[in-house]
Amino acid sequence: MDDAKKTNKPYIIIDFTKVWRFVPMNRPRKEMIKWILFSTFPMFFKRLAVYQNWITSRIYADKKLNLGSHNFWKRKLCNYYDLDVIEHKNNDLKLPNKKITKIAIIVHVFYLDVFNEILELLLKSDSYNYKLFITAPHHLIRELDDALSSASLQFSLLEVANRGRDVLPFITMLPVVFDEGFELVLKIHTKRSNHLKKKEVWRDDLFLKLFGPGAISNAMRVFERHQEIGIIGPIGHLLPMSFYYGANAGRVEVLSKKLGLTTDQLANFHFVAGTMFFARKEALLPILNLGLTEHDFEVENNQLDGTLAHALERGFAAGLLASGLKLADTSSNPDKVSCRINTNYTFTL
Repeated sequence: MDDAKKTNKPYIIIDFTKVWRFVPMNRPRKEMIKWILFSTFPMFFKRLAVYQNWITSRIYADKKLNLGSHNFWKRKLCNYYDLDVIEHKNNDLKLPNKKITKIAIIVHVFYLDVFNEILELLLKSDSYNYKLFITAPHHLIRELDDALSSASLQFSLLEVANRGRDVLPFITMLPVVFDEGFELVLKIHTKRSNHLKKKEVWRDDLFLKLFGPGAISNAMRVFERHQEIGIIGPIGHLLPMSFYYGANAGRVEVLSKKLGLTTDQLANFHFVAGTMFFARKEALLPILNLGLTEHDFEVENNQLDGTLAHALERGFAAGLLASGLKLADTSSNPDKVSCRINTNYTFTL
């Protein structure tokens, strides 16, 4: 077992974001420095939590790439790389080729002012055949009911406890959505993420890419044409787990094993940052079928990382892998599917 467990001493936690803030280089180069130092001199770092998280995260790196590979160095040094979605033919799931005529939009509301921004954009959407499924804490229910009723929208409203961030409410609402016959979902929330840099820009960028003009109808057409696609995330917000693991690498591995994934399947693992995305029912069922309840989630205490909700931000990608379907980004259209992975996410250090 690891040294901390042998000595009964906790790992040393150092906030390296304060150091990186003054290092003028992109995230891939910062990760390269960590890779060189941790690989060459592990004896100096093994008592640090950041080193242990890094060691665990190695299972998510693409082991097929070697030092002599162009793609290896592109991933190590450049700000993005593209995945070839269509040529991945290893999914055994055959979905019926049928027209998609409706979509469920699941919104967890914690900040009413942000929800008003969402509602304004949705009312301008070019896609009208949707129903809103809203989750919110008790103190917002009446105001939301009034606002949605006056907007003459189809909606379902569910009161939830302030637990599990936006993830537990989403999982709680999914059976209702599927029981009403919806097979395509847009997941959004009113998260402010005050710890992120440029938090308003981050939120606006996500909103415009997911439900700005033409976005919903385009995603529906992509899913309709490309049966291999399970999740579409906003371009610029698809990240490699091997870089952006935080304190979640171990918990994501445990979740993945519960989904029946092998360690080899976790290599080349990518997820949608911010947990806002389009998804097919089939891509969400693996996580839903885990049967997670309120008791599995930590009590809210303004945690910034390391909770089950943070692990599930990445865990939806594990569910996607378990479904046999593929990831794409919102720059995709019915004629061409794209999956660009951002290695230099500007909204975090």
